[in-house]
Amino acid sequence: GRVVDLPKVTDLIRKLWKAFGGKKKPSVILALTLPNEAFDINLSPDKQTVLLTHEKDLLGLIEEFVKNLWSGSSSGVFAVSQLTSTASQDNNSATAPGNNP
Repeated sequence: GRVVDLPKVTDLIRKLWKAFGGKKKPSVILALTLPNEAFDINLSPDKQTVLLTHEKDLLGLIEEFVKNLWSGSSSGVFAVSQLTSTASQDNNSATAPGNNP
């Protein structure tokens, strides 16, 4: 795996965090497992900029998952959870470890 910059995912997480009453910036780690044809890392020399071929679908999956995850907790601390989508063509898999506000 590698650390990459996904600005739209970051914006989505911040938007959702605010919607759930978060005051500070959220701290979230997403481990995404995608097939090779679902992304292109050859956009910058450092390979941190990534083009997702099904970005809209992935954002929708993340939004649905995070809403379900965060709506079940009022403490501000969240357990490790895993999302696996078999309905999506690109077989996205996302793991969302604990979130510390």
